[in-house]
Amino acid sequence: MKNIDLEIERILKSDIYIPSSYKEMIRNNIYMCEDKKIKSSNRILKLIPILCTFVFVISGMIFAVSNHEKIEHFFNYNKGIDTAIENGYILENKDEFVISNGIGIKVDNVVMDDYTLNLSFQLKFNDEVVTKEINRIELVDLLISDNDNKILCCEDKDIFDKFCKDKSLNYSWKQTNENYINSGGNYYIKSVNENQVNLIYNLNANNFPKSKSLNLIVNTIKIIGYDYNENIINGNWDIHIDLPEDFYNRENYYYEVVSCTNDKFNIDEVVVTNTNTKIQITTEEPPELPYNLDDDEETKMRKFIEQYEKDKNMTVEDYKKLMENRKFKNEYVENEKGEKFYPSNSTSEDCGYANKDMKYLVYWQTFDMNKYNATDEIKISLNYKGDDVEIILKKIK
Repeated sequence: MKNIDLEIERILKSDIYIPSSYKEMIRNNIYMCEDKKIKSSNRILKLIPILCTFVFVISGMIFAVSNHEKIEHFFNYNKGIDTAIENGYILENKDEFVISNGIGIKVDNVVMDDYTLNLSFQLKFNDEVVTKEINRIELVDLLISDNDNKILCCEDKDIFDKFCKDKSLNYSWKQTNENYINSGGNYYIKSVNENQVNLIYNLNANNFPKSKSLNLIVNTIKIIGYDYNENIINGNWDIHIDLPEDFYNRENYYYEVVSCTNDKFNIDEVVVTNTNTKIQITTEEPPELPYNLDDDEETKMRKFIEQYEKDKNMTVEDYKKLMENRKFKNEYVENEKGEKFYPSNSTSEDCGYANKDMKYLVYWQTFDMNKYNATDEIKISLNYKGDDVEIILKKIK
């Protein structure tokens, strides 16, 4: 390790799945100083495993959605996806269960665009599994690929290596690219009915391919009861799904800026998909470092660790205060009909911000407006550090 800056940057840019709110918390208090490097030391080497532990602990929290929580929407709390489904943008799969080791799995419904892949699983258990005692289910080694052998999701290295070997693919584990997406997301139990469980997977990525079919491989199902005991079921569930033409022939709407009341904002992108609207804004703003640049190296390290410990022990009240004081808030998109669409917040990567080159702040957000309610001209309203900002955009023909 050359220095702590590069290692922290590696952690924050890794594909370990971390809720964006926690990423904000980490990024806002642990920054990469490119001008004044912190020298490597034994103390730094001790800090990094703590950071990694914190990251993994957080990543373990994201899927803990209880099936006691009422799920009102089809896949998640996302009005944009619901509107897309109302307009017929959904695959209703009629295939039979794939049976292995007495357990059946099938995919009932799929919604897919550039940024989201939503899957509704049905799992049918035998009498040995009491479904009413199930608190959580995980498809541990789920691998999703498409008709071009692009890997869309995989969290198990052994399954990944076997798939690449069998298909003669030159992919490297965790080295993502256009052929190896390795999306993040969440999952939860939506309903339990006698011996069947409806399991929802919501995956997100920067650019899902325009796949014509999906292939799912599952070899391990983990069942966690309300007593926290785990039951591992092994089998061989291979599922093939042909996707409808409007999935793989999908096209997005892109918008350009007409006016913006903040001349410091650069609107990098505004894109409307079948399920939502994505925006990215860059503005000049240096990071808020937990130390002064003229501090000596020992003082920098001490302040860094103190800030990290403070963040690690953040209380609910501390977190609420952080959210109340966030830089960007009160955001919404308005179309020409006067309809307002608010942030989706349905997956943890829907929004966030990060520093770039010690000079810029990059902010991204997802809204519930989609192609079915977008108009030729739209308005984005938000509050940035106490100032209201209005951005007028028009669709690029």
